[in-house]
Amino acid sequence: GGFFSLKDSLTPALISFFFMLVNVFLCFFFVNISSVSESIFAQIFESVFGFTNLADIKILSLVLAFNISLLFEFFALLFFFWRKVGDFGFKKVLISFLKILFSTVVMALVLLVFIRYWPSSLSLLGQLIWFACACLVAGFVYLLTSYFLKTEESGFLDKFLAKNEN
Repeated sequence: GGFFSLKDSLTPALISFFFMLVNVFLCFFFVNISSVSESIFAQIFESVFGFTNLADIKILSLVLAFNISLLFEFFALLFFFWRKVGDFGFKKVLISFLKILFSTVVMALVLLVFIRYWPSSLSLLGQLIWFACACLVAGFVYLLTSYFLKTEESGFLDKFLAKNEN
């Protein structure tokens, strides 16, 4: 929204187009290196997530490529916005970003435990219940970690809950 409020829609459009190309390149790159079952990339996915099916690894490699390109796009947009506007509270944004990143990593580690012990013998309903429980626990862990780190967003949750108590 920052670029658009400055009446500059060209900069984010060009950055997005460039990183769309980066995303396509990364998708092809990660799918190709994950296609070889002996590759280090495939072995890392197998050891971390427990996947032995090559199709699962290819799907995760697409997710990884997409997220890497989005991360670089975010930093590029941030950099170009900083160059255009100057200091806009960058330190505050960075601290908030790092708190959210830490909360996300903790949540991901909890989800890894759920993935590791995912019972494959469950019925479809059992799988859905397990998935729902994993999502609820992960969401709770994220909110709890964010609350203890005193992220600005957890302050909004405090205000919302306090407003609804009255």
